[in-house]
Formats: sequence, C-alpha cells, structure tokens
Amino acid sequence: MLNKKALDSAVALTDYLDEKGILVVAVKGSPLDVLTQHCLNRVSAADSTEIFDNDKLFDCATSICSVKGYDEHGVDLQELTKKVSESVRNHLAHARTIVVPEVTHFVDNITPVIDEISRSPLHEIEIVQNASYGFMLEPALLDALEKYKDVSVLDVTMNFCHGTRTDEQVLALMKTGSVTLDETVAIYCSKLSAGTLQHVWETMFTNIPQQDGDEFKTFQKLINEELYSVCRSLITFLVAKNLLANPQEDAGLPLATYNDLLQQYVEQSALGLLRAKYRLELADKIGYLVDKVVKKDGFVKIYVNPTLYKKWINEGGDNEVLFGLSLVPNASYKVSDINENSLNLKANWQRHVVMTESIVRLKKYNKVRDILSIEFQTYIQGLSSSELPFENREQVINRFNKSLECTKSDEVDNIYQLVLKLICHARYPQTSAYFILTTLDKIKKENPTMQIKEAAAIMTAQYIANWVGSMFRVSSI
Repeated sequence: MLNKKALDSAVALTDYLDEKGILVVAVKGSPLDVLTQHCLNRVSAADSTEIFDNDKLFDCATSICSVKGYDEHGVDLQELTKKVSESVRNHLAHARTIVVPEVTHFVDNITPVIDEISRSPLHEIEIVQNASYGFMLEPALLDALEKYKDVSVLDVTMNFCHGTRTDEQVLALMKTGSVTLDETVAIYCSKLSAGTLQHVWETMFTNIPQQDGDEFKTFQKLINEELYSVCRSLITFLVAKNLLANPQEDAGLPLATYNDLLQQYVEQSALGLLRAKYRLELADKIGYLVDKVVKKDGFVKIYVNPTLYKKWINEGGDNEVLFGLSLVPNASYKVSDINENSLNLKANWQRHVVMTESIVRLKKYNKVRDILSIEFQTYIQGLSSSELPFENREQVINRFNKSLECTKSDEVDNIYQLVLKLICHARYPQTSAYFILTTLDKIKKENPTMQIKEAAAIMTAQYIANWVGSMFRVSSI
C-alpha cells in the first residue's frame, strides 16, 4: 500500500506535471485503472473541507480498496500483488526451464556451420619464416654434395618395396657418422611434424598408398615440390647413402638393381639439396626478403628470409606491406623494391581488406538467414504433437520467417541472441521470456561480479516496472 513519503512525492510530481500541462492517465480496464478509480472514489468521498489535509488524504488513499474486479477475478491490491508475484515466478521458470534449453540446443546444432561460413580469408594469411637449415653449413654434408654438382637431372623409376618404418627408425637410417652433422640433422628433424619422416620413407622407399596421393607423383616432382623439397631431399639423400652401405632385406629387388637405384636416389636428391643451397645464397646476396608466396585451399603463406625479415622489421617494416605484395602478380621480392613500393603495397592491402570484409559480411548475413530458416523448419517438424500441435506449425514458422526478414546484418554476429529473439517471437510470443532473458544478460554483462540472484532481483524489478509502465499513458492537457 502507499506510504506518506510516496504520497508526498506523488503530490510534488503531480504539481510539476500540472504546471507543464501534462496528463498521466491509467489505461482503461487495467489493474492500475481499477486501483486508481478506487482511490479516487475514496478521496471524493472525503469531506471537502479536509481533502487538502495531507494526513487525511493519506489515510483515505491507503485504505483497503472496496472496488473489485480484474478480469473475472475479484481482487484488491494485496490479491493483485499475489497474482503478479505468481505470474513473474511462472515467467521466470518458463524462461529458465523451457526457452533457454531450447535455444541452446538450436544454437549447438548450427554453430559448426556458422563457424565455417564466418571464416574470413583475411585471417588465413600469414608470414612464415623459412626454416633454419643448419645442416647446410656442415662441412661433412657440403663435401658429400659437391661430388654430385655435375650430375644430369633425370627421373628415377621408384621400384622399392620396403615395409614401413617409424620416425625413430628413419632417423636412425639417416646417421652419417659425423657427430656434428648428425646432431644438426636431429635438431632439424625434431621440429618437423610427427610422422613426417615415416611419410617421406613410405613415399620414396615403399609402394604403400598415401592419403595425400604422393605415391602417384614422379621422383622429380616429389624432390622439387616447393614446400617439401629440402626436407624430402635431405631424408632421401641420407637414407639412400646409408642403405647403400647397409641393404635392407625387404627391398624386393635384386642386390645389383637395388644398389643402382639407390645410387640414382643419392645423386638426384643431392641435386635437390644443392639447388636449395644455391637459392639461399642467392637470396642473401641479392637481398630477397620474400622467398615465395604460396596460395592453397584459401590459405596464403608468405615465406620470408628469416635474417632479412628480422632486420627489415627492426627498421620499421610492416607486415601489411607483405600482405599487399601477395596480391600483386609477378611482384619483385627484393627488399629494395619492396621498400620503394611500400606505400602502394600497404594501400593495396587496406583496400582489399575493406572490400573483402564487406563481401564476407554480406555473404555471412545471407547464408546465416538461409541456415536459420532451414534449421527451424527441420526443428519444428521434429516436435511431437504435444510439444506443438500440427495445426499451429505453419503459423509458428510464418512468425519465425517474418521476424527473420527483419534481422539486421550486425545481429548475425551474436547467434545466441538472434536465435533467442527469433524463437521467442515465433514460439513464445505470449510470454515475456525474451525481455526476461535479454535483460538478465545485460545486467550480468554490466556487472560481471554480481551473483545471479542479485541480477535476477534487479531484472524482476525492471520487469514489473515495465509492466506497470505499460498501464498508463501520457498526453497533453
């Protein structure tokens, strides 16, 4: 019921509104209207000579209402409070136990697809520093390679039928007897992905099928592949030399044929390593900052000379310049040319970013809406008649699609909130689940350390205030 402080505040507010010519009235037939009419009746029944006595006015306005009637129920203010409390509890329970699990289940089903279409090509570009080939500085290896610098290039027939070997077994077959070379090779191999040594062994020395189809490539194709040439050449060279001295019984070839084939492996893989050595020396001599740009399956990798790259960055180099370089066909990779064109290259990349983000956002917006529409129809069809009567399904789907059509582009960035809105509007328009859950979420975000019970209490106060506010209208006198 009212207290004197509240009544005094109301009188002051009434004077202010009256002065401004503003009229506040209860919506006809609402609970607020019923209670207001009763208070007015009680006030008008008071003696006119005493009506402006605040104490008398307070006693009159706060007495138990004699007027009854809210819908078909007779209620006074205490009964109305009880009914509102029950309604709020029911709405909270429904939102927590029905709506939240339904929305969560729906979001979990579509999240993998949403994540995939949300992938931006701008995030799939990276700078990769070329591996450090310490073994290229080892005299024992360089001396061995120099013997084959004048060998003719030829494609080797790959007829080995060895069984498989583990990474550890392959590494053992790469031993040379030189302590420093073996240690440097071991360090290099330790940085390779698990299974790499075994994969190269199976590709080059067996007829075991490979998942990537490498067994169908020629020897020269394998030994010169852009990303794997050094790794494959090193493993093949060292293993083939070891096998010449220690033939394996599972080769599946006569010894003479076996040795001839191994000798060809040694020569051609040595050429592969020499080519890599010459490229590294040329890059340092001429000043090639970028070694190569590899584009594959939507990913872009810019391989750089680690020594020059570190120096370039320390002198103020910007990766966006290299990103812009990746967009230019037949671009010069020399550090001097890159620096000369750095402003244009960076601007080129920034224009690309703006255009790509716009395209990605539009594609995501359209695809997300399509996915939500299809998924919701599938979801509705999977409900039992007790969960949703068949005669109501078309109406629910129409509400969902109508709400989906009004979705703004930025809403697809928060899938949970979007699905919550769509499902509440389509499935539970007669409840306050959307207001309750979004208000609670907002309160928690604004007050991260607040306990959920405190947040729920604030949300409930806002919910009731919103309900009471819906029962009066403001107009000019």
